[in-house]
Amino acid sequence: MTIFQFVNRSMKIINKNKSFTHLPDIYIISENKIIEVKVRGHIKKMRKKNLSKQQRCLEMNMKFEFMVFNGKKQLLTKNEIRKLI
Repeated sequence: MTIFQFVNRSMKIINKNKSFTHLPDIYIISENKIIEVKVRGHIKKMRKKNLSKQQRCLEMNMKFEFMVFNGKKQLLTKNEIRKLI
């Protein structure tokens, strides 16, 4: 049984009259959940674009989660991630 897969389907996201195609990092089939994997600096730098991805997934009735790593390759807690976005 496959519980997750790398998604090879794209989703179209429109942000301030600009559209872009996004390929999610991980899709967990059993939970209908997208996980975006980021490093700390990137999630801060690309805040609006990352939030657009999250919003689009929620509009599609999918669960969504960020996994963010610091410079030491350690996973940040959900509270630490909330402070960044």
